[in-house]
Amino acid sequence: MKCNVCKAEIGNKSRCPYCGASQKTIPMAINKQSVEKAKAASASKVFEENVKGTLEIFATQLSSLGTGFLINARGYAITNAHVVSNGDKVDQCLEIKVANRKVNAKVISIASALSEDLALIKLDMLPIGARPLKLGNSDKIKTGDISYIIGNSLGDGICITQGIISDKCREFCGRDRIMTDTAMNPGNSGGPLLNEQGNVIGVCVEARITNQYIKNAPIPTDGMKYCIPINIVKKFLKTCNVNYEE
Repeated sequence: MKCNVCKAEIGNKSRCPYCGASQKTIPMAINKQSVEKAKAASASKVFEENVKGTLEIFATQLSSLGTGFLINARGYAITNAHVVSNGDKVDQCLEIKVANRKVNAKVISIASALSEDLALIKLDMLPIGARPLKLGNSDKIKTGDISYIIGNSLGDGICITQGIISDKCREFCGRDRIMTDTAMNPGNSGGPLLNEQGNVIGVCVEARITNQYIKNAPIPTDGMKYCIPINIVKKFLKTCNVNYEE
């Protein structure tokens, strides 16, 4: 069952755990301000539940930055391969910030067998308060679902953006991708795309760049960001014999 106000999945609960709305019969006309408030409450809940498992990644040898997220309590995490490697060069001097603590990490595996932009990393230690994110099922998402991205935008720290799933299965550069209009900026690479329940349904990977130009300047795209479906990530983790939270 979905909440009457914020539309989050709440099972058979009489009150929504995200926005607090009662599930009793409501008037046909819902105050717009109440709806927007409920959406904001849902976004804040998703952020609070996942911020302490989202990583700020700085690859010092490559001078690159990105995002990642913990997948289990043993300190394993997922990010993009392009955040931690460049061709045959793998950066093993990763500086991580998670749960307000700085730790180091090493690259365990690159998803070369799957030809996907994924990397598995292992933190040297798991700070107190850090907790893994739960992985959802990307086969169950629907076009139009509300989605969130949490990440290290421009290296300025962890933040959250909200949008929708623009297309649940879109081929891009020969790969199956989730397309979303949720804001994605440099530094979000490798970060989680989440559903309203706060479960990871994808991994941020790229934004659409056009080959068309106006006065020698590229035409900007809007609402065309792409994420690797989480079920592809699960296949990668299976090849690494690493368990994850569900």
